[in-house]
Amino acid sequence: MLAAFGHPGLAAAGAPTFASLREYAIAVDAGVARSVRVDSEAERMLLEELRARGIEPAAKVGVAGYELDFAFVASDGRLNIEVDGPLHERAGGEQRFADLARDRMLVARGWTVLRIPAWRCRTQPAECVDEVVWVLEQLGGGLSPSQGATGSA
Repeated sequence: MLAAFGHPGLAAAGAPTFASLREYAIAVDAGVARSVRVDSEAERMLLEELRARGIEPAAKVGVAGYELDFAFVASDGRLNIEVDGPLHERAGGEQRFADLARDRMLVARGWTVLRIPAWRCRTQPAECVDEVVWVLEQLGGGLSPSQGATGSA
């Protein structure tokens, strides 16, 4: 069991993951918890558009100490979808280097990584899902977008 406590202003303070955990704990306590946790408005919008198309990704899958935003896992392939906020978009920043190292580690473990800027999830969610569907089709096999997937590796 995880207990997370925090100030209501966590999101404004630049701590979206903690803010999401706080929101989730409140929802659990109220008996109205979402089945999938998201850490930002952009993630929520992408998930809603995926679900509108009948695509149900696994969310917040743990892989080698990392938490993936959304994932599709099958015996013959794995897709990690990362929604990158402003911190990730700063070219040359520490987060960008950490993202590259993380992506290399995931690829070495058989993952395909699709990074989508948060601004696109908010302004072009349908186009983002079109891109997800295209990648799933390219990967083929058990990663059918209509099937979804769960699990970790």
